[in-house]
Amino acid sequence: RARMDQRELQYAGDRELRKIVAKDKLTESQHVYNITAENIESIVDSNIPKPKVTPRRKEDEHLARIIEHMIMNEMDRLPMQEINDMQERTCPIQGGALYLVEWDNGERSNDRIGEVQITAIHPKMFIPQDGLTRIEDMDFMALLLPDTKENVRRTYGMDVKNEGESDPDVKGVAGENTDTTEDLVTRTVVYYRNGDKIGKFHYVGDTILEDLD
Repeated sequence: RARMDQRELQYAGDRELRKIVAKDKLTESQHVYNITAENIESIVDSNIPKPKVTPRRKEDEHLARIIEHMIMNEMDRLPMQEINDMQERTCPIQGGALYLVEWDNGERSNDRIGEVQITAIHPKMFIPQDGLTRIEDMDFMALLLPDTKENVRRTYGMDVKNEGESDPDVKGVAGENTDTTEDLVTRTVVYYRNGDKIGKFHYVGDTILEDLD
């Protein structure tokens, strides 16, 4: 996490100088030429490729087009431009980024119950199983998600007014925008292998929100 913070600060144009010899007195640069941000911004691509579905059988080509159009409609409904813009910068700064894809049963319309939701996950919010680097090899992993107490009550029906932020650093770079906020909490979501299923244990502080085997 400390290295992640250093990378974010470097991208933001950090003025701190590292001492080369013990007698160095300057601690901050008077002028920063932020070549890191300049290089990253030069490779940012805001274009999102259109989905392409190839049918296995010739007679199913019309079904493939229907699926392509459905995906494009979902991308228009979701804030994909904003999410993609964020991850286009997070990936070169941190070396990777994640997407959380969920089904929100609270979203309802006249012809359906529930909608797909996608959230951009910064690597600081992701806790992998120790010693493994590939998600598919892990027996468990966790996400640390900042959320409001009111949204937790509305979504899960649980009162967490006495809970607080257990990990405010996931909101940003340590020391910047990471002060504890009274209205916020840290939601912890643990996913784990449970036989041939994926279990989910979800909590805020000492309050269990979900325990799904």
